[in-house]
Amino acid sequence: MGAIRMTEKTTTLAELAETYGRKYDTIWRKAKRTFPGEVWTATSAVTEDVARILIGDVPAPRPAISAPAKAATSKQIIRTIETIPVNQPAPAVENTPAPGRAKFVWPSFGLSDFLALAVYGHTALVWYELWVIFQVPGILAGIVLFALKHAAVVICRAEKYEDYAADALGVAFVLDGLAVWVHYTAFGDAMPDRFKDGAEFWAALVLGLVVAAGAFATLYFTNKTAKQ
Repeated sequence: MGAIRMTEKTTTLAELAETYGRKYDTIWRKAKRTFPGEVWTATSAVTEDVARILIGDVPAPRPAISAPAKAATSKQIIRTIETIPVNQPAPAVENTPAPGRAKFVWPSFGLSDFLALAVYGHTALVWYELWVIFQVPGILAGIVLFALKHAAVVICRAEKYEDYAADALGVAFVLDGLAVWVHYTAFGDAMPDRFKDGAEFWAALVLGLVVAAGAFATLYFTNKTAKQ
């Protein structure tokens, strides 16, 4: 094999392999074995002596070869395929369910949710009683009542409406107070025959008071528990 002649332009490790028809991986591995103290990449510059060692079969000289590279004091580290740890664990992959296969989760209900449900239940009862007593006008009045009670529940459960909670409770108190008469009328008409001699009056009145007072107390505690 003839002597290697380097051009004036700096020859890189990749250009050396291409010029002499050698595989780059073979030249690169030989450079790492022969000169382990250097960092070798495709763009590493090689001198004529280094090229002769890598292409020919002559052994490497004892003295260190001053191939152009980073200074020994440089802290820059070039990571190549060989420098990456083989046993490095793979990055964790988030266990995300596939689209369309999300696991169904039952909604959780807290104390405030159950109290609000009780308020809506009482409102529905009053709405039904208005319908029974007044027919179509009662249905329309029930819509207004339901809207007002729903607004009161929303205000009492939201911290951003905390300044209006007292007003909402005041409106609910008036509505529940008027609901006592609606309860009394509806319960009195549906009172069984066992209540006689005026007992149906007190039975309907007490039952109406208990239901209306319980509904207002439920809304009050809804306001308290929602802010815990």
